[in-house]
Amino acid sequence: MKQARDGSTQLTVVLHGVRLTLHSERDDFIAFARAYLAPLIDSTVESDNKSVSPHIHVQMTWAAHAPASESSDDMEQLGRRLRAGSGRLRFTEIWQLPGLALDVTWHDEMLTVHAAYTWPSRRARWLASLLPAARERLFVGLIYYLVYFPWAWWLERERGWTLLHAGAVAAPAGAGMFGPQEGLILAGLPGCGKSTTSLSFLNQPEWQIVSDNLVFTDGQQVFACVEPIHVDERTRALVGDGDALSGRVCSTGRRFSHGRQDYEVSAAARTLSATPRALGFLHVGHETTVRRLDSADSARRLLANDLLAKEWLTYQESAAALHQIWRDVGDQERRRANLLALAQSVPCYAVAVARGENVSRAVSTILQTMGADI
Repeated sequence: MKQARDGSTQLTVVLHGVRLTLHSERDDFIAFARAYLAPLIDSTVESDNKSVSPHIHVQMTWAAHAPASESSDDMEQLGRRLRAGSGRLRFTEIWQLPGLALDVTWHDEMLTVHAAYTWPSRRARWLASLLPAARERLFVGLIYYLVYFPWAWWLERERGWTLLHAGAVAAPAGAGMFGPQEGLILAGLPGCGKSTTSLSFLNQPEWQIVSDNLVFTDGQQVFACVEPIHVDERTRALVGDGDALSGRVCSTGRRFSHGRQDYEVSAAARTLSATPRALGFLHVGHETTVRRLDSADSARRLLANDLLAKEWLTYQESAAALHQIWRDVGDQERRRANLLALAQSVPCYAVAVARGENVSRAVSTILQTMGADI
């Protein structure tokens, strides 16, 4: 692992050209982050030991009660958990992740996050020390707040992108009705089958995954929020094991919440962006059907579905706090405009997948029905 000048361990990752450096003195956390974020590691910086200015700098301190940054004497109290100063915001407590505090500053295009974590209870510390699953759940939560959320803040403010709870798949040139890097948005509530359906598309070698859980959009395109895919053994079995899938998806050996396992998608089976040709709202039904939806109703459903997704709600809590100072982050009017533009740009469908059906067969039905309208 690369060592920073202050003795901490450093990891450099990049998404959509936005470089983020993460520092922490705790080696096991950085090792976990390195494995979890493996497709996003900036290998050119790390292998050549280069010193490149990041867009986002994150410093993580453990067993500390406050972020190791400037004093809060000059800060005003916005509310129970927020303080603000000139170009600076402090979260004294994170509701969704007890024990974590953040201090955020933004100068020009440089975002800096100082984070501190202290165990909220002796029991929490004891469980994390004895149970790898408890420790990994904590580490994943920290990765969201220290990596994915700062990326999303930056992309919202600097590029006007909106985070959306949805998946997306894309096909390169020659995939029938789709042109180069065109594809489908797979929306729906948590547990509706977005991850399973996304994996099923990889049974066809011309298809790639953009994301299975969260995507960014500017109203015209969708952009990946690259993560491991989390599915349980039962739903994984519904995907099948076609020859095309072999080598494109592999288990990491890590287990996530609700009995789900982590699967890593190979670089050849991923793409970072796509132009949507259709939008489908997935759910589990009695039989596999595809029904056309009104675009205005679809936009409202996108807005409503986000509110039922834990990851998106957790992000919005942080974005709403930053909105107090940096108004381009957490801007709800722009979010509505982007999602309305997205829904109006493509045909929209309600897609039911029969419970227990081999999802690859359902994907063929979905493509045939949607293809008639595209």
